[in-house]
Amino acid sequence: MKIDLRVVILAAALATAGLAHAQSVKQSASASRSRVALTPESIMPDSRGRAGAAGALDPIKGNFPGAFPSSLFAPPLDGDGQTRNWRIISTAEAGKRPWTAIGNFLIPGLGGYCSAVLVAPRIVLTANHCLYAPDYNRRDARGNPGRQLMDSAQFVFVAGVHDNTFVDSIAVERVIAGGWAPGAEQTARDWVIAILARPASEAVVPIPFKAYDPKTVAPGWRNRLMIAAYPGASFSFSTVLRLSLNCSILPSDSANIVVHDCPSENGSSGGPILVQEDGQLRLIGIHSSSRAYSQARNGVSINSFVAQLDAAVARYR
Repeated sequence: MKIDLRVVILAAALATAGLAHAQSVKQSASASRSRVALTPESIMPDSRGRAGAAGALDPIKGNFPGAFPSSLFAPPLDGDGQTRNWRIISTAEAGKRPWTAIGNFLIPGLGGYCSAVLVAPRIVLTANHCLYAPDYNRRDARGNPGRQLMDSAQFVFVAGVHDNTFVDSIAVERVIAGGWAPGAEQTARDWVIAILARPASEAVVPIPFKAYDPKTVAPGWRNRLMIAAYPGASFSFSTVLRLSLNCSILPSDSANIVVHDCPSENGSSGGPILVQEDGQLRLIGIHSSSRAYSQARNGVSINSFVAQLDAAVARYR
């Protein structure tokens, strides 16, 4: 969780860079009707964990080809950071499956956010370190702030965030955490299963997950991985969904860690690592840490917690 990047409600960013991007891209009538304006008030769930209802979304478009159609992506604009392998979803497509399942994991009123993904009607996945916020009353020898564990019941999952809109906002009821902690930062433990206070709306369709054998699948998954997230460290437009495309699994000493070469930045933490297989997108892990652009990145594999996830899916409906 990158707490210092933006105000959590995203109001300032949306009023400037994000909103500017939204206004520069033509929106379809169906997309504008199906989404809710993103404001500090609108993302606040009520006492039942509910938010304003979103209208019906366009039906899903067939299967996903190995190469995505150009219509999926927004036209490049100055300062938006788009490259061949790092693209912004178009406003119209962001309101459709499967992209509405991806959103922000945050505490209203506290600066910062993580990416997250819905994998069952009441279950969201993100990174364990996203439960921590900076503690400016405690600093290390270099003057960096310490970290404090936040109350999980304060968090909200805001689904389908894109430019100045979102699709649904749901309070977190409880979490099942992997055990990551500052000072013992084990990537294989950097996962959270967040149980929502209610099922997501029908407009937010869960993304399926899949356990796998890294050595067996690595050759076939070459250039077929992607990360869908909200990186915002060095872009003018930080409130739009971005896809890191054409990525591969890199060698790892553990089946519980996904080492990959997808572009990522602060804000990508908790975003789903997806693979295109048999014409569908499946989740194989959660992004955890980013380094320099040329270096490998780490994620926690679904293998690390698939047993706990299966049990949660069966219990919380």
